[in-house]
Amino acid sequence: MAAFLCCSGLTEVEFGDKLETIERLAFASCTSLRNITMPSVKTIGEWAFDRCHQLIELDLPADLDTVGQDAFDDCPSLRRITMPLKYDMIDANVFRNCPNLTTL
Repeated sequence: MAAFLCCSGLTEVEFGDKLETIERLAFASCTSLRNITMPSVKTIGEWAFDRCHQLIELDLPADLDTVGQDAFDDCPSLRRITMPLKYDMIDANVFRNCPNLTTL
């Protein structure tokens, strides 16, 4: 939980093919984070990428099962997301305050 909270110099994250869970607040307030690669993630916790102001695009894996509350809240640069759409996988306010999000 909150492993990289407020790491403002972090610009890119690439997860291997073994990571399945990103805990709550893991990358919250990483204001310079632009690129995330997460090929095997199944669960994204609450506020995991909250306030990642430079995040532009997301490619989420087909095996994704759960996206927690406010996981991508206040990501104003976020424009495009590729993700599976499964019943009940997205919690409340996941993409709140993402005014430039135009493609899902």
